[in-house]
Amino acid sequence: MDIHINSAHWHLLLNHFPIILSFIGTLFLILSMLFKKQHLIYSSLWLIILAAGFTIPAYNTGEPAEGVVEEISGVTREAIHEHEDMAYKARIVILITGGLALISMLLHHQKKKTAKIAIIITLLGSIASAAIMGYTGYLGGEIRHSEIRGDFGNSKSEEP
Repeated sequence: MDIHINSAHWHLLLNHFPIILSFIGTLFLILSMLFKKQHLIYSSLWLIILAAGFTIPAYNTGEPAEGVVEEISGVTREAIHEHEDMAYKARIVILITGGLALISMLLHHQKKKTAKIAIIITLLGSIASAAIMGYTGYLGGEIRHSEIRGDFGNSKSEEP
């Protein structure tokens, strides 16, 4: 069995991590603030930092993946470029949020009074990151998944 992994495979493998980690990190951060669980604050901040870190290889494999799929029937340059433009914006938002999470973690560890404010700002960034990452993933899915675009044929007959 000959297994060849091309750049589209790598992009599809990597792009799920920043999306999922940003959603889980945001959820954990909300729960840690609601229930005042210190260990959960650190865990959520680490998840947000990891989400930002995984964004770099996910973004960097996007352009080579485009070269693999752009000539496939049903794939439009418009869908690719809409995803690409949103990915650029999402990368900036999540990298800033990852930086905020790192600062929040350091302030929290040093027991600084500004830590709570930094964590709240990080939470706002994390909510924005999760939203924009989710939307970017949705746009990426539209590139090849007709079931997301809604332009697939209905094989079942409609009943009156």
